[in-house]
Amino acid sequence: MQPQEEQIKKLSKRYAQLAIGSLFLMALLQGLHSFFFTLFFWPAIGFGVLAIYYRMAAKREEQANTAQWQQTDSPTSSGFNTKRITLFVIVSAVSLLVIISSLIPSKRKDDTSVEKTDQTVEPELQQSEKKSSEYDRALQDYNGQNYRSSISIAKKALVGDLNNNDLMLVLGDDYGALKQYDSSFIWFDRAYQNGARSAYLSHWLGYLYDEKGSLSQATEFYKDALKQDSTRTQVYDRLAELEPEKAGWYKKKSQQWAGKK
Repeated sequence: MQPQEEQIKKLSKRYAQLAIGSLFLMALLQGLHSFFFTLFFWPAIGFGVLAIYYRMAAKREEQANTAQWQQTDSPTSSGFNTKRITLFVIVSAVSLLVIISSLIPSKRKDDTSVEKTDQTVEPELQQSEKKSSEYDRALQDYNGQNYRSSISIAKKALVGDLNNNDLMLVLGDDYGALKQYDSSFIWFDRAYQNGARSAYLSHWLGYLYDEKGSLSQATEFYKDALKQDSTRTQVYDRLAELEPEKAGWYKKKSQQWAGKK
């Protein structure tokens, strides 16, 4: 065997071993993370291609150096070709099996993820619908002037949803309608501190501070209500009393909006 031919065959064998080793590592580690599939798959393909290339180069070199005796030893050559084809088939089969095995767990993982998401969303949706239903009942009782029933429903619903501003506002309305202004202020202020904002809420808070005698805070909330809704004639009228120096302007605005209504 010529030195060059021997060197080429060694390269072919080395790359074949590297390809098989990469496939083995990919099969072993890809279950831990999909990253390992990418990490070892492409090197395995590259090493396999190089192994086949050098195997074919060695074959050509062998044919060139041993043209005379190769013709008389055709059975040996045929056996060598059979071994090469067998090795190629084995490597291809292993590669295919690894690819299929990597795709199946991925699909199962996706299916499991979708199933878990559906199972999570469904209870959350049911809970949301339940909260909405309880708020609607509390609001319906408030509109029907069944204030105490509305209070009972809203308070029970708040036990499971302490940050529900809609329920707090209903409670503020309920206690306001019952003229229990201290309780009304507690719930309106709690909703405000929790981020609720509206001209209606600021008007109520202005009125409740007014009732407490906290006129500076009442004025502040009255003005905030007007910033959000400039059509509130009652607020203009009250501010005309709280700020006599601006009474003319407030009364003019009140009359202006009263005429448009």
